[in-house]
Order: sequence, then structure tokens, then C-alpha cells
Amino acid sequence: MTISHKMISKYFSVFGYGLIGFFSLMTLRLDAQDAEPIPISQVVEKLSVLRSNLLEKDENTLSLLKAIFSYWMDLDPDIEKTDQSLTEISHAIRYYEYDYKLLKTHIKYSLDTSSLLVKQFDKQQYNLIKENGLLTFLMYNQIIEPVYPFIINLDRLEKEMGFYDLRHGDKLFEIGAGDGFLTCILSMYDADLTIYSNEIKQFLLEYAELNYNEIKEYVHLNEIVQIKGSKSNPNIPEIVDKVIIRNSFHHFSQKKKMLKNIHKALASNGELILLEIMNGDCELLMTKEEILNEIQQAGFNLVDEEIILNGILLKFIKT
Repeated sequence: MTISHKMISKYFSVFGYGLIGFFSLMTLRLDAQDAEPIPISQVVEKLSVLRSNLLEKDENTLSLLKAIFSYWMDLDPDIEKTDQSLTEISHAIRYYEYDYKLLKTHIKYSLDTSSLLVKQFDKQQYNLIKENGLLTFLMYNQIIEPVYPFIINLDRLEKEMGFYDLRHGDKLFEIGAGDGFLTCILSMYDADLTIYSNEIKQFLLEYAELNYNEIKEYVHLNEIVQIKGSKSNPNIPEIVDKVIIRNSFHHFSQKKKMLKNIHKALASNGELILLEIMNGDCELLMTKEEILNEIQQAGFNLVDEEIILNGILLKFIKT
């Protein structure tokens, strides 16, 4: 709950109990912080509905999905390069509705041709994404397993979402939201969350919005506010409780300025939460020690950490 200076002044001048009112409201906020975490069952129920609808495919299509996903995962040791290439190709097919010929021209002149996925992308893969775009989005983000019987990856989901420790009334801001995967998941909670999704690239804001709107055709989602940021400032519009950065921090070219702006926008005892890959071929990847040094110097204390897949979750408190 946000209290403006005008509201506080009104309490003092009209009722003479402004200070009492202020501390009462602050007590409500503290009570909300001490409340039980929001159960993930709400998300799992909606993902189950979404999965059931998306898997109404013939057996041949599902077999092809399995084969191509296996091919994509083993294609290039640089996972981030494959991820970026697949996101850009999917955006061109699903958002701009490029036909195959136009896509190949787009690939030739606009994408990283050193990517093995870009080099070997063919019409069969084009048709797969065109006809099963949302399903490939969920599979590539490891929420639905890309192998029969295509189950929801509950272990990964529960571990990550549990680490965020969401509470009613939380104001959340994700920096570098990419294809919008996390903010789509956050919007599935039936809770009074305020959710901001940040990117510096326009095509990623468009692609995230597309994924959000397609999911919304199957299940109810809460509102997400998209924010375009810069390399030095995420443009957080109000004081927030949690800032989340998933697999993006090592790409920041102006880390100190970004962290200064994050620190300024976080509430007292607000949390900065990172998910970072710890191994891979990306030259920008950081060690845990490098990450801790950078963030702790900016006025944050590490309070929790957890290994997840090939990465690590780190939680910092603003000091």
C-alpha cells in the first residue's frame, strides 16, 4: 500500500490523527509481509488447462516436436546463442507472420549467421513454430517437458517460484524479461500482485506481449505493465518490493548505474533476485564471486541462494 504526502497531510489537518493513521497503515503492510507465501497451486491449475488445450495434436505432430526439440537442445554448446536465435525466428514467424521465403531473407540479413540453429533452420522447423508457436514457447522455457507425455515440469517451477517467496500486495519488476516467460507465469497467480516487465529491445516487448495474449485465450491472466528501459536505467516507475533479473545480469554493460537505479527504486528491505547460468560458452558469463562482488558493492546483502538446473538463484536484501 502506497501512502502519498497529500494523504498523510490530510490525516493530520482534518482528523488530528495522521500519525496514528500512518502507523496503522504501515502495520498493515508489515502484516502483509509476514503473511503466508502465495500457493503455486493456482499457477499449476492454469498451466494444466493450458497444456491440455495445446496438446490436442495428432501423434505425428507430437513426435516431430519431440525430435526437433532434441535436435535444438544438442545443436550448439552456446545455449544462449540458440535461445536468442530461436526467439528472433519465432518472433518473425508469429508476430510479423513472415512466410518461409521472407524469413530466409530476414535470417540472411538480420540474424547472427554464426548460430548453428540459424544456419540449419529449414521449412520443417518453420512449419513447426508456425503451427505450434505457444507450445514451443512453453517447451523451450522448460515448463512443459518436450518429451512424451509432455508433463509440466513441477520440480523446476516449484523451486524457482518458491525462491521468489511471493506475498499478497507485492510489487514486482522483472528486468530483461525476454520472451515474457516469467511475467506470464506471475500473472497466473490469483493475487493482488503488481507486475512490471522490462526490456530494452522493442521486438522482445512485442514478442512477450504476443505470448501473453495467446495464453490469455485459454486462462485468466492478471495485467502486466510493460516498460522499455535503457542500458543504464530500467525506468522503474514506483517503489517496488522485488526486482527479478533472470539470466540477464551478465549482459548488462553498465552494471553500476543499473544497480544504483535498482537500489533507489526498491522498498526498505526490498529484494533483488538473480537467476544466472553458471556454465556455458557465452564469453560474458560471470562467476558467483564476480556477481557477489558487483552487487554487494552496490548496497545489497546476500541472504539466500539455491542451485537450479545449470544455474544459481541468488537473493539480496537492500541495505
